[in-house]
Amino acid sequence: MEQTLSNVVDLVTRLPKVTISENGSEWLNLCSLGKAISANKIDINELGFERLKDLLQAYPETFELYTDSSKAVPVVYVRLKEQTGTAPASEPVKKFRKPTSTGVSDILNSGFLPLEDWAYLLGLNLILEKLAGMAQKENWCFDNGLPRYPNYPILWSYLRYTFCRLQYQSKIVYSDDKSMAAFNTGLYNDHYDDIIALFKRNEPDMKSEWIFVDFVIEGEGKGKLINKMFSKTIERATYTDNPADVVYDIRYGKPVLDMNHILNRLDRFPVEFLKMFVPDMPDKEAFESEEAYYKQIKETFDNNPRLYRMFAGTISYSVDLAMKRIRCDHRNAIPMYYPKQNKMSFLIPLCLLSDTVADVALVVSPTTTGKYEGSTILTLDWAYTDARIVSRPGIDWLSANHISGTNNTLI
Repeated sequence: MEQTLSNVVDLVTRLPKVTISENGSEWLNLCSLGKAISANKIDINELGFERLKDLLQAYPETFELYTDSSKAVPVVYVRLKEQTGTAPASEPVKKFRKPTSTGVSDILNSGFLPLEDWAYLLGLNLILEKLAGMAQKENWCFDNGLPRYPNYPILWSYLRYTFCRLQYQSKIVYSDDKSMAAFNTGLYNDHYDDIIALFKRNEPDMKSEWIFVDFVIEGEGKGKLINKMFSKTIERATYTDNPADVVYDIRYGKPVLDMNHILNRLDRFPVEFLKMFVPDMPDKEAFESEEAYYKQIKETFDNNPRLYRMFAGTISYSVDLAMKRIRCDHRNAIPMYYPKQNKMSFLIPLCLLSDTVADVALVVSPTTTGKYEGSTILTLDWAYTDARIVSRPGIDWLSANHISGTNNTLI
């Protein structure tokens, strides 16, 4: 619940504002805020409110509302109230923390502490902009036409999951006097120097134990602190010591598919593909929700064995085609890391609408026998984000340069 409110606060902070002559500046149109909340999949129902305005009115110490009644249809605006430091002793002002978390993710279920809870990240967009500028040039976002938070969503996902893995490997390093902490981002500059994230210890009563200081190169500027204060080497995260985890063994053939699981993920398939099997299905707008739309399609497959065989046969053909691509170039099976289960899997392309363009990715995991199983389907933006944790995909079917993002929550 606290995180939901924090996410709303952060949206009000970063979205474009207007000035109202008689009431000053920093006003945000409530309609714009509502659209951003929807696009970022923030559920205000978690706080017990159906209407956004009701939520904002319930926190007068945080939000200020203004209604412009001069229009034919009144327009409501909102802005954040300044923190004056006059909060009651039971809720000290210094415990307020600008939110940086972007929503529910596998990290929250992995048993590891999310980076944004471990450290106070003031000005997340500026932090990520600094890292993107230091690292070798790379595309860190998708073009999906939606309000973007943060500005580099792929980079933010990469950083959070890398931090998760570093915790598992006990590679978060602390200075000898315990006043500072650091970790290796796994990224490097144009001279192939490691980029280190540097932190200082926060005040005792703060929610986060650490405060972000800067990204540094050891021996340069603030990076000189590394040699002076840290006796332990700050190592990169690693994901496997076994070559079998990063190269698909084609000798075991195609993966066995969990078709029932795949049918429960129809919302990840292109609508054009699904309409090949149910051409008479009304458009999504005719249903009360997207969930109801895809549920209806699944029920159609469940109740029509012929359609089910056609769907399953097309998926199987796409897997066969992917196996041919992997035989030609093993890089077509892209390794990925799954933090929730702390294991490596593969992403393979499924070309559904043509034989040359991947539409979705199939997650393929090794079994104890060495054989493979196809466990779930991911949209391409989701797949790229998961693959980028391990390394930058070096194959054209999964490239951030030509993937159009979806509404999925990536992290």
